[in-house]
Amino acid sequence: MKSLDRLCKISAVSGFETVAFDEFSEVFSDYGLKAKIDDYGNIYAEKKVENADFNLLIDVHSDEIGLIVTEILDNGFVKFDTVGGIDKKNLLCQEVTICGKEQIYGIIGAIPPHLKKENSEHPMLIDTGFKNVQDFIKIGDPIKLKAEFLRLQNSQLASSAMDNRTGLLAALMIGKKFKQNVNLTIVAASKEETGLQGSRLFTQDKRFDLAIVIDVTHGYFDGLCDYRAFPVGGGFTLCYGGVLQNSMVKRMLPFLKKERYKYNVEVEPGNPGTNAFAYAGQGIPSVMLSIPLKYMHTTVETLSAKDLKNLVSFVCDFKWQ
Repeated sequence: MKSLDRLCKISAVSGFETVAFDEFSEVFSDYGLKAKIDDYGNIYAEKKVENADFNLLIDVHSDEIGLIVTEILDNGFVKFDTVGGIDKKNLLCQEVTICGKEQIYGIIGAIPPHLKKENSEHPMLIDTGFKNVQDFIKIGDPIKLKAEFLRLQNSQLASSAMDNRTGLLAALMIGKKFKQNVNLTIVAASKEETGLQGSRLFTQDKRFDLAIVIDVTHGYFDGLCDYRAFPVGGGFTLCYGGVLQNSMVKRMLPFLKKERYKYNVEVEPGNPGTNAFAYAGQGIPSVMLSIPLKYMHTTVETLSAKDLKNLVSFVCDFKWQ
């Protein structure tokens, strides 16, 4: 999982994906794919097959949740706001990297319990240790939530940005192994976490017969509120939904059972919260495959490498035409 570790460490906060193109491109190259980038920050690669008339899109998103600099104080502390869906309570005592002229490391501090007054609130600030931090960063610079890549027991992995660098690794693995007689396009779409804009723009001048959207879904853990979640290590999920190509899901199920793939079925009646919703608006039939992930939109997003490999094998083996 060295590639996943590498992908998770790339800083590509939603809206700032283009600055990471060279880093992403190197990983694409490791899997035999030549990366391109469009005007909207979508990174993609194409594998054409002579005389193929079926155009298959594999979609993931390259961006991650993060922060953005909103003010630099005279004493060197930095004010910020969130980019994407973040619970601010999870930010206390986190490490961050501000991506300015130079990468500046910082921490989001917290008042010690000895000094905290009951019911008092304290603004969250980034402490960089610099008095002249304005020489290196400016208002509007993106901020990555920094985290170690951890290998837990039972093939589980934890890091920030697993959503959706895991999907990206799956797409790259598929791109390397895929042997079917179809024209294959892999896109790492931009701006998914802030409204699916990248995928909408990517397909405005392209036509695909089917899109396979690979993302994460909620993984079950003890203490989770009453919400339908799926076991980490229990297989990927495929989804029925109002905007999805449910006839394709019905085709997939007998194959999954026959070949003994581990999977679960989820249901999203409306907007599934992934780029599949954008493709539906473009008239592109879409299916959604997801990897169960615990602690979504935190710096300890946790999933199973087994689910990732299982999903890759299925996509390569199933006949999509």
